[in-house]
Amino acid sequence: MEERLRHGSHGWTRIKDEMKRLVPICLIVGGATLLVVGLLLPRYHNQADYDRRYMVLAGPDRAQDFRELRRESLTMSLTFQDYGLCSISWGLVLVAWIRRDRVNRFLARSRRSVALFGGVVAILTVAGQVGSLRLDLERGEFPHWADSIGIPLAGVLPILLALVAWSVVHALLFKRRRSVAYRLTLGNGNWWLAILMVVSGSILLYSSLVGDFWLIIPAAGWIAFYGIIWVSRPKTTPGIHPLG
Repeated sequence: MEERLRHGSHGWTRIKDEMKRLVPICLIVGGATLLVVGLLLPRYHNQADYDRRYMVLAGPDRAQDFRELRRESLTMSLTFQDYGLCSISWGLVLVAWIRRDRVNRFLARSRRSVALFGGVVAILTVAGQVGSLRLDLERGEFPHWADSIGIPLAGVLPILLALVAWSVVHALLFKRRRSVAYRLTLGNGNWWLAILMVVSGSILLYSSLVGDFWLIIPAAGWIAFYGIIWVSRPKTTPGIHPLG
């Protein structure tokens, strides 16, 4: 009986190891397939008709008419591209999760390494915002009478600096420990970090549902950033504040 239990346990371990390897591969391959299909499909059902109707849009309701025109004229091309890139992004996130022990060994060294990781996530977040704007511009999501994207781009540097400062301040919460075998617990009063992780997780889920691939990796990065800080704090740590 014991031998059968051991054999069953080893079999389940092999299945889990195989799943860890196959799931990210399937997500990346499936996402790449969707992306290629989306790129091969025509963007519009009838581009000549779209261009003709677009050029005669006028009046106070032209913005609403423009959105309705795009909804009627676009094929599934852009949708396939977006969800394909979402799937690829999730595959990369799972690869990073599977290899998290290597990351933990580096990040558990000091607050400086945690702050550096947070700074990288901040850069990815802002880069995603810029990339989203430029891609939407290339796809024709903005009508010619709309405001220039220079207005939102002007806020990129302040947002980046604010996110970097946010990362540095929260990195001060990190408590260095010799072991990296942490457990997630609310026993040390990490309510603030818990809220931040829930918010980041909600953004991650929403981005996945609507096909906003630009935010998937940054949102997962913020979850990892707050999680690394959370699990580093012993149960005896009182409260959560930047000088704690």
